[in-house]
Amino acid sequence: MLKLHSENSMVARQKSVTKSILHRGLIAAISLYIVSANAVAVAAESSAANELKKPKSLTVSSTAFGAGSAIPKQYTGDGKDLSPQLKWTAGPAGTKCYALSVEDPDAPGGTWWHWILVNIPSNVTQLSEGVSRSKALPVGCAEGKNDFDKPGYNGPMPPKGQNHHYHFKVVALNDNLKLRQGCTKEQYEAAIKGHITGQGELIGTYSH
Repeated sequence: MLKLHSENSMVARQKSVTKSILHRGLIAAISLYIVSANAVAVAAESSAANELKKPKSLTVSSTAFGAGSAIPKQYTGDGKDLSPQLKWTAGPAGTKCYALSVEDPDAPGGTWWHWILVNIPSNVTQLSEGVSRSKALPVGCAEGKNDFDKPGYNGPMPPKGQNHHYHFKVVALNDNLKLRQGCTKEQYEAAIKGHITGQGELIGTYSH
């Protein structure tokens, strides 16, 4: 009888140990599942947040020249130096204004800025030909100082024998810029940082 009782006690203890091990294993498995699920949720939220931060693509076009084609002489320093007609698709919901810059990254001393135009009203998605330095500029706009040390537009005028690319860039912004007439390119770049919700560009070329 004592032997049987001892064996029964041993079996009971083994069952208890096995049950305890299974219980701990189940808890560990549930904990791992919860951690994994949380990690997946965090990754999904992060991905969604990054997607929201990604600027909307804007299509920029002009009746003066096509993408990748030559800019006519009348819009350059060799001609009348008129700012060309420009048009772009609307920015995303929440767009407060647009800003425009024209840059030549092929310039010998580094990128040369030809035009900075800020605080274009959100309901304006095109500019007429020759609008720079004119009364036709939308109300509230301000023109920054270009690398010719003048506010407004000055067109392509590369060194003789060189073919340069001119980037007409438009950005949609979620806030109005606290910039005034004659602002510098450094002030412009600092002001738009963190506020771009949409962007696009039209590239034209010019050579003497």
